[in-house]
Amino acid sequence: EAPLTPSAFLEQARQEENLDCLVTTAAQQATDNNTQATTYLNNSLYRSPQPAESMHYQNSPN
Repeated sequence: EAPLTPSAFLEQARQEENLDCLVTTAAQQATDNNTQATTYLNNSLYRSPQPAESMHYQNSPN
């Protein structure tokens, strides 16, 4: 339902803008969390094989 007066229109627009801002902020935070988790996993994957490789070479019969 459309607001009848300019002040009512502005009030409704302000509320919608606040909602839009909240949704955008929440979505951005979710994206940041996913990025941090992905970065952490990638760092762990790159880091963990190195000690395993050096141990493997030390234990080989050569």
